[in-house]
Amino acid sequence: MRPSAVVLVADQKSKASFLRFIEQQNNVEYQIDSVVVFSDLTSLTENTDGDVSVYLCYQLFIPFYLFKQLIDFCVPLQRQLRIIDSDFSQPNKIRLRDLTVDDMFMRDTGFDSKTTSSKLVDQCILVTGGAGSIGSQLCRTLCHNRPQKLIIADQNEAALWALQQELSSLVSKTDVVFLLLDITNPDELSYLFEQYSFTIVIHAAAYKQLPLLQNNLFAANNTNLMATVNLANLAIKHSVAVFLNLSTDKAVLPTSHLGTTKRAAELYLSHLNNQAHIQTRLYSVRLGNVIGTVGSVVPLFKDQLRNKLPLTITHLEAARYFIANKSVSELLLTTLWLDQEESVLIFNMTEAVKINDLASVLTSLYLAQVAITDTPKTEVIGLRAGEKLTETLYYPEAKLTKTTNSNIFAVKETIDQIPDIAGIVSTLASINKPSKTQEIEKLLQSVLAS
Repeated sequence: MRPSAVVLVADQKSKASFLRFIEQQNNVEYQIDSVVVFSDLTSLTENTDGDVSVYLCYQLFIPFYLFKQLIDFCVPLQRQLRIIDSDFSQPNKIRLRDLTVDDMFMRDTGFDSKTTSSKLVDQCILVTGGAGSIGSQLCRTLCHNRPQKLIIADQNEAALWALQQELSSLVSKTDVVFLLLDITNPDELSYLFEQYSFTIVIHAAAYKQLPLLQNNLFAANNTNLMATVNLANLAIKHSVAVFLNLSTDKAVLPTSHLGTTKRAAELYLSHLNNQAHIQTRLYSVRLGNVIGTVGSVVPLFKDQLRNKLPLTITHLEAARYFIANKSVSELLLTTLWLDQEESVLIFNMTEAVKINDLASVLTSLYLAQVAITDTPKTEVIGLRAGEKLTETLYYPEAKLTKTTNSNIFAVKETIDQIPDIAGIVSTLASINKPSKTQEIEKLLQSVLAS
């Protein structure tokens, strides 16, 4: 049933497209009573009487705090906020749907599936951590774009099996191998590279839970650094064209074992990438928080809301950079073809979002869907060991360079003062034992202090 009034909130481009579209349609569902553009959201307050729904239609990037402004208006007044999927050239694909958290952190990636498919057609690709949150979305995107061969490797049997079932309808269109693999086992890695002639390696496997890793330095070093070192060396040995390592903003001015091990991995790959005799292109993409990944704040908040628990935040001023998983997978594939020499790339993460504001938005969306009398509360638990109040995407002295994609930047870092990183990594490999965590930590700190 159509509400008594519908307000369309749109960017200028979508406003014009949608108004042309509804002129050609005879569907009461899409009839609009008034139109508000994003630059004038205050006029929404003029439509506060009666059964009013707000339809959201946009083609350009919309920042989180505009979404928050809309939600803050709609939810207290019990206004329905819905999104119009806006492929106006195909009326049968137009649909209304509920707003999701992912919508707030999508990027206009400029991803061209047709061009990507044409470039992947003769590629043999390895994705480590392929059954993880980021790796699995990347593999979905890859399967839709049909590389010649895709090896999806992960140590988690249950997650790998689930992904195999999910992708079963797509794997007939490309050659996909689901491989149980321990990336910390050098023999397994060596045998893998002997079995397949990889042209691209995307290294998504890592330990990423910061508080947990604070008490597990050996595991963090063994997986996040040493496995990356072994994979990169094998990629060079077997003439792989591209080696892409997924890193984290916690590698910048790190205060945790997660950050230090990921930063050391970045530096080692930078060292290799700067060697003139090495033909493999090796680089890291430094990500912020990817929405919906296992152990991240959004699934935690959703779980707490479902179980009527307080939403736990570390600090009222804590802020992080967020991006949707689908946008990450598209941008990661785009980096494979960029003509640039820097060893670190970052994506356009826009402004940092306060965790408290994110909790507020998720609570509002939950209240709009579930009839409850008690508004969920938040509980400040304090920063945990290794955590920072805010993150940054690059070092203060680094310089950003634009690439051909407006959402991808190359980071030029001054690393001439770094000591013999290859020698330090070699020493780390020789003492890589659980009983040597003090020595490991000291060596890692020697790299970061230089």
